[in-house]
Amino acid sequence: MSPTSLDMTKSSEQTNPLREGLSTRAVPQPCAIVIFGATGDLTHRKLIPALYNLAAAGELPPAVTVVGFARRPKSDDEFRKELEETTNQFSRQDVREDIWKTFSQSLFYHQSEFENESGYQSLAQRLNKIDEERGTRGNRLFYLAAAPEKFEPILKNLKAAGLNKAKEGSWARVIIESDRVECLCRKSDLPHRSFSWEGDSAEHSRSPFRQRHL
Repeated sequence: MSPTSLDMTKSSEQTNPLREGLSTRAVPQPCAIVIFGATGDLTHRKLIPALYNLAAAGELPPAVTVVGFARRPKSDDEFRKELEETTNQFSRQDVREDIWKTFSQSLFYHQSEFENESGYQSLAQRLNKIDEERGTRGNRLFYLAAAPEKFEPILKNLKAAGLNKAKEGSWARVIIESDRVECLCRKSDLPHRSFSWEGDSAEHSRSPFRQRHL
């Protein structure tokens, strides 16, 4: 499956004359997006600005929620403030205060070392709470924006915490940047796509978070 086709609502194959001339862009499903390496450049320069631009265009459901996972201690409010500053700097459009205020309430921070299994257990609990409070429906999208050498412990601990298996009627998926996978393979002589996930799907993307990933 292409990394640009992650469970989006598809339009009907038959043309509806009442919708002629209207946009047929697929609508993202409610989900929790967990970004591993949430304090890094990829998150600040690409991922969050891309999500903000979707929200500003009215194409991001309010239930879509981002949980940044990284080792540095910080609060949700500190995380949101940092992201506001970098989104103002790197967004392709001006950041409107009213839109950011709403969008930022969907941003959360989870502190843990990538190798710490208990951090993933507490992440699972937090995601369940987010499902109840924000209506993310048990859908999980894990985005590995961390250094390539962290992929193995991240995937191993996700599996140990049961996060690689979705609840009935939901999905759990992981996205890994292809250039980061290739970098790790060169360093370790691992064959490409050798990581064990055992979830619904694993995607390898060459673009840093194209809009249709959602």
